[in-house]
Amino acid sequence: MPSVRLVELGGTSPVGLMKLFWTSALLGIFSRGTIVHAHSSWAGIAVRLAGISTFNSNIFYTPHGYAFLRTDLSSLARKSALIIEIFLSILSRGIVLSCGIHEGKLAVSTRSRRVRVLSNYVDTKFLPNMGREVKKTTPPIILAVGRISEQKNPLRFQRVTSQVITTASFLWIGDGDFAIRSILESSKIEVTGWVRREEVVEKLSAASILVISSDWEGMPIVAIEALALGIPIVAFHIDSLEEIVLTGETGYLCKSELEMVNAIEKILNSSDEMSYLSKNSKAKFYEKYDIQHLRENWQQIYGIAPNA
Repeated sequence: MPSVRLVELGGTSPVGLMKLFWTSALLGIFSRGTIVHAHSSWAGIAVRLAGISTFNSNIFYTPHGYAFLRTDLSSLARKSALIIEIFLSILSRGIVLSCGIHEGKLAVSTRSRRVRVLSNYVDTKFLPNMGREVKKTTPPIILAVGRISEQKNPLRFQRVTSQVITTASFLWIGDGDFAIRSILESSKIEVTGWVRREEVVEKLSAASILVISSDWEGMPIVAIEALALGIPIVAFHIDSLEEIVLTGETGYLCKSELEMVNAIEKILNSSDEMSYLSKNSKAKFYEKYDIQHLRENWQQIYGIAPNA
C-alpha cells in the first residue's frame, strides 16, 4: 500500500488554505511523483492553484458536492463559486475525480478537461452486522444520519415523520444547530448527538428505513452503508442519489414530502415490500460499491501498480 499523508484544512480559514496551498506547491516542485488529492471545494481551490503555479498535472480533486449547489448560499455566492470552478477547470492540468456520475456531469459542465468517476465505496469489514440478519426493533426505527444543518434539512425529516401514521420510532443520529435540534426533540424524534462510527452502524443496521431529507449531497457514505445492510432508503429527490436510490428497487426517490410519507407507509406496512427492497439493496451494493471495486479503480486511475 502506498504511503498516504493527510493534510487537514482546518475549516475554511485563510491560514488553513495557505497551509494546504504551500504543502501542495512544495510537493509539486520537489516530489513530482507524489499524487495530491483534494477533497471538498475549498481544498480543491488551494490544491489546484498550487498545481497551476507549479505546472503539476498529478492533481486530483473530488468536490463531494459542488459549492455552487448549496442552497444556503446567496445567488451571488453560488454564481461566484461556479465562476471559480470554471476558471480553475480551464487552467488546471489535473483530474476531477467525481464521486458519482451526476457529479461527473457537473464537472464537465464547468469545462473540466479531464474527468473520471470513482464512486464512494464501503469496506464491509467495518460493518459488524454484515452477512447476518439483524432483528428489527418493535416498533420499527426510521432514522436519519448527519449534521443538524440546512444542507440535511432536518425540518423536512420532522415534517415527514410527523405525518407517518404507522407506529414507529424516529431517530436522528448527529448534532448541530441547537434550535433545530430542540424542534426535532419536541416532535418525539430522538437525537443522539455525536456518536462513534461503530454506534452509527449498529443503529443503522437495526433500522427499518433510512431517510435522506437533504437539499444537496455528493455521494453519502451512509446511503451506501444502508445498501450493504439491506436497509431501504426513502429520500427527497436529489440528482446525485439517482444512482443509489432506485425507486421501487432499493427504496424511493421522492419529489415531495407527501411522496416520502406514502413511501414510508408502504414499506412499513408490507413485509414483502421490505424484503424485496432489502434484497435488491444488497445486490446493488455488491454490484457497484464493494471495496474491491475501489481498489481496482483507484489503482488504475492513480497509475499505481496492483501490487503496490
